Amino acid sequence: MKHARKSFLKISAGTSSRRHGFSIVEVIVALTIFASTATVLLVAISNAFAAQKDFIDRDSFMEDRREAIRQMLDVSLNDYKNIEAGGELRMGDGDTLQWSADVEETAQPNLFKIIAELKMPSRESETLVFFIYRPAWSNQFNNQKTLLDDMRERFSSDRFNTY
Repeated sequence: MKHARKSFLKISAGTSSRRHGFSIVEVIVALTIFASTATVLLVAISNAFAAQKDFIDRDSFMEDRREAIRQMLDVSLNDYKNIEAGGELRMGDGDTLQWSADVEETAQPNLFKIIAELKMPSRESETLVFFIYRPAWSNQFNNQKTLLDDMRERFSSDRFNTY
């Protein structure tokens, strides 16, 4: 019995000392998992940076649009013809934003529809449509319509058709 016990101890001791590292298959599987995870993370990070850059560009253009609208409305506080004349706005990055607009009267009193076109050399032109409440413009529109109607009435009267 003593002899059988020694051989059992030798066998168990010999099997545990043979295994000291990973097999090549285990290393290849681990590297494959790591590479695929790293690829997914790098794609996600690059997409996040691209989205951030697009957001910053879009936000700066939105700020340029707000500034152009602000200037349009400042120029035309009391006279809608000033807004129709257009203008230029120097941007912080050195670009020049050119704007022009058409003003249309709506069915609501004192409410006007403004169709503005914004042009920048570095971007496509953009058309904005917005509404503004300006009681001061209503009198101008009404006066202009009255004058036009009066002129039409004068030229269509019989006293000019006497020839």
